Amino acid sequence: MTQGLIHGGGGVLAAEVAAGVGCAAHSFVLTVAMLRVIDGITPIHVGRDEEQGLDAAELGEAASTLDAPARAGKPSAAAASG
Repeated sequence: MTQGLIHGGGGVLAAEVAAGVGCAAHSFVLTVAMLRVIDGITPIHVGRDEEQGLDAAELGEAASTLDAPARAGKPSAAAASG
């Protein structure tokens, strides 16, 4: 019978940690390989020139703007000055 971690037997824990690290590494390598294959077939990213206005072109609305309305209870700088 094997001893538990408290009694000096860390073999099972070491095996579980090694399995977890190995699984994460395997998943990372396969994900990167699949992305490279897919990117070779069809681009999976847009260029810098195409980034501007992408939300409006695909969604029909602006997802982030610099002149967003003030949060609840906090007046905007334009409202405070005017």
